[in-house]
Amino acid sequence: MSTRQQSYVLGVVLIALGALCWSTAGLIVRGVDAGPWEITFWRSAFMTLAMLPILLWQRRQVLADLRAAGWWMVVSGALLAATFILFILALSHTTIANALFVMACAPLLTAVIGRLFFHEHVASHTWMAIAAALVGVGLMVWNSLQAGGLWGAVMAFLVAFFFSINANIVRRHREISMLPGIFFAGLFSSIVTAPFALPPTVHSGEIVLLCFLGVVQLGLGLVLFTIGARTVPAAQAVIIGLLEIVLGPFWVWLAFDERPAALALIGGVIVLVAVMLNALVGAARRSAQRSPA
Repeated sequence: MSTRQQSYVLGVVLIALGALCWSTAGLIVRGVDAGPWEITFWRSAFMTLAMLPILLWQRRQVLADLRAAGWWMVVSGALLAATFILFILALSHTTIANALFVMACAPLLTAVIGRLFFHEHVASHTWMAIAAALVGVGLMVWNSLQAGGLWGAVMAFLVAFFFSINANIVRRHREISMLPGIFFAGLFSSIVTAPFALPPTVHSGEIVLLCFLGVVQLGLGLVLFTIGARTVPAAQAVIIGLLEIVLGPFWVWLAFDERPAALALIGGVIVLVAVMLNALVGAARRSAQRSPA
């Protein structure tokens, strides 16, 4: 296996692990009684605090990355901060099924944005995987899909849109680390939501859950995705990120014995197959490109 292929496979694994972290959001939020603004504030604040020691430890490299990326690092942080806020607000204005269905358009948006503005090539097998994943997600939420919740759907679309732009920015600057952008995202999100979240009303038990949301579910998930996305094309990276949508209901099933409908299980299998085949085909093509003629 070539070095390029090894980097690609490692990137796929890291993104999948990031999606695993993200998938715990619904399970944890379900145990918190706080409102959306307060959840977003504490999640962002804990993530920012967790990132700070890492950035201070690698401060020389961080300064070099900031100089190399320039304003793109700030833009990346602002885009992610917007997704932090809009995601929680979307869940408070529409059903989880509606929000997930709308957010599932992220791979398509990523591919289109990357092609039009960043000249990122999108392989034919990736387009097919995007189509299959959209079908799978549609089946997953079909039974609970509701027509209402317009504002929630709009915010969910903006989450997908901003995340898609950021995925392309990370891919474009793959020669440097965009991890400081995650710190900026948490800082921006905390500042914006603080006036709506303070004084705090959460109790000590909820603080533990919110800390997990910030450090593991959000922070670790984003770190893994950001590192992995440096070696995986943006559209493919976001397709792999759809594992969050498949795994989220699975954790609720295990914890609360809420068995998904048959269509949801079928849809989840379609998404998983689309993700795996896309990754395998991508690795095979990179191996072929490195082979002698």
